[in-house]
Amino acid sequence: MEDAEILQGLISRKPGAFEALHARYAKLLFARAYTILKNPQEAEEVVQSFFVHQLLPFRKWDRVGDLKAYLLRGIYNNCLIAMSREKRIREKNQQFFTEVASAFPNTGEPVAMQPEMKSYETEIVHQVLASLTVQQQTAMRLLYIEGCRYHDIARIMNISINSVKTHLRIARKSIQKYKALLQSMLGALMIAYFF
Repeated sequence: MEDAEILQGLISRKPGAFEALHARYAKLLFARAYTILKNPQEAEEVVQSFFVHQLLPFRKWDRVGDLKAYLLRGIYNNCLIAMSREKRIREKNQQFFTEVASAFPNTGEPVAMQPEMKSYETEIVHQVLASLTVQQQTAMRLLYIEGCRYHDIARIMNISINSVKTHLRIARKSIQKYKALLQSMLGALMIAYFF
């Protein structure tokens, strides 16, 4: 099928038009995404997401003049979004690990008691996570691990943005309480160990 036929099929919602679009452009869009992202798995993920989440539900095909240019621009924009998401995830992970390092100042020092402290720290972290509600855990995971924005989290969890902010605020307060408790307990352990 030629671009004009595919575009006409997409406008009139003919069966097989989307499959023809995918068959004709999937490899080209993957190649474009791979040249930008330099990672085949990420490129494949971006292309699949582009087809499923943006092109499949798209209804304004009559406004598209040049199909190839439209698709190439769309995949380029999605690659930029993926790169910025990865950057945000790296920054949030760095911030998280910096906070964890400040909570456990002695983890870099060779201490004979270190393995026991690690298992104790792991146990405390599991207790902290268990103390959060399922929605708080989900919101924290989506924000800090997945790198989603508030409006994405709200859409995924099917709640309002203000509810997302509330769940995150309450979860952070709970974590801060446990962090203060853990610091005081570790301080007491260190004093007991060395004296």
